Amino acid sequence: VQLLALRPHRKHELVQRLQGMQVGSPDWGWLLAALEEVAELDPTECCYRLKEGLASWVREDWPGYTAQERKQVALLQRRWSW
Repeated sequence: VQLLALRPHRKHELVQRLQGMQVGSPDWGWLLAALEEVAELDPTECCYRLKEGLASWVREDWPGYTAQERKQVALLQRRWSW
């Protein structure tokens, strides 16, 4: 949810980001199940987008965000609250 809040991602981008956070190799079954729950696959772009209505799940203070991403999430949260 936290990564998809910023922008759509392809599956390999999500895996790379998770590995970069030293989460280790994610279990593919777990990752696909989680994606089905929180994301919609855009078949034209082959990427996952956060499902509408899940903006309230996004946490600005998520430890995986960079300082720039935290600012971006704060701006998005202001827009979502309108």
